[in-house]
Amino acid sequence: MDEFVASLGTAYWWLSVVLVGIAINLVSAYLKRPIDSAMSRVSAVSERAQHLLLCRAYDEIACLAACPIETALTRDAAHVLALRGLVEVLCGIVFFIFATIFGTVPSGSSSSAAHLWFNISLALGGLATILGLTAISAAKSELRLVRLATRMTYQVGPPNVWRR
Repeated sequence: MDEFVASLGTAYWWLSVVLVGIAINLVSAYLKRPIDSAMSRVSAVSERAQHLLLCRAYDEIACLAACPIETALTRDAAHVLALRGLVEVLCGIVFFIFATIFGTVPSGSSSSAAHLWFNISLALGGLATILGLTAISAAKSELRLVRLATRMTYQVGPPNVWRR
């Protein structure tokens, strides 16, 4: 630390700091334009991909709005998917509880088996939780599509036959 403080007062240190600063400014000035153009290409590709996803979603919403039976089947499948996700998350919690139990076993003759079961329970708990949360997220997006299709049906669908 004393060497560093002593080197702060030397002309060599200050000259090297100034030269490195100038070099960084020059390099950044020359690299700014290529980096900007590369990032704009990446952004354009991402924008096109998002546009395609939106078009597919609108097509699916239109198909669901055109067929009430398909809407009901999709809604039921989304509810089953959400229930499966909930069960998987609960299984993950149970595995985490097992991991906690096996992790608190006092060391002794069965400590290697306890550590093995601890690691297996921890891995299965994490896997079940991730799968469950993924299923719940997919169910939410399916239900969102069904909700949008239902709104579309009532907004642009046939005249309301329930009023008499």
